[in-house]
Amino acid sequence: MNAMRTRFFVICAALFVAQGCNSNATPTETVGCSLVSSTFLGIPTTLSSSDSKTGRFSSTALSLSNGCATRKATYVLSSVNPAVATVVQTVGSTPTDSAGVYVAPITVVGVGPGTTTLTGTITLSDGQTLTGSLAVTVVRAQGSLSVSIAGLPLTALANVEVTQGTTLAGRLTASSTLILLSPGAYTVKASSVTAADGTVYDATPATQQATVINLTTTTANVVYARK
Repeated sequence: MNAMRTRFFVICAALFVAQGCNSNATPTETVGCSLVSSTFLGIPTTLSSSDSKTGRFSSTALSLSNGCATRKATYVLSSVNPAVATVVQTVGSTPTDSAGVYVAPITVVGVGPGTTTLTGTITLSDGQTLTGSLAVTVVRAQGSLSVSIAGLPLTALANVEVTQGTTLAGRLTASSTLILLSPGAYTVKASSVTAADGTVYDATPATQQATVINLTTTTANVVYARK
């Protein structure tokens, strides 16, 4: 009987380091999580000033079966040059996509012309980090204003001014299109003119507002008629 007890303790001692002296014990599984890629999705490499684009910065992890998808993660998202673009971020602390994909929604807003690099870093709770970057070029927003002028004889020139605030954008004597305009509100003012024979022509409307939109041609119409 004593010999059997001694043999049991010897076997137990030999197995203690591996799994403890318990017939139901199993080896402790090491939870692994390997970050393999990170990228910006939905953010163009070129956008206009004042444009706003929403996308995401995401990192994909391996070893999903080992509990990687349950790991918490934090994000650091930044714009190297905020004078060119700003980043509005929704910081995530847990996966918000399919298992193993860590996602941080972001919105990039163009500020001024130039190039900046968006940088995103994801850090898992075990200290692993992965950084991705995207170069974004912001171009100046520009639109066009097409002014159609009708009703005048060949012996009379129109008198139309286009202003943005107190800044003169163009002075027109006939139908024309103003290009490379900054987006915003413009005033189109048409004044009366006198033809070579002395006939006076009034414009309708005398004043109107036109809104120039980026990458778009806005139209305005002026019609002259004999007074």
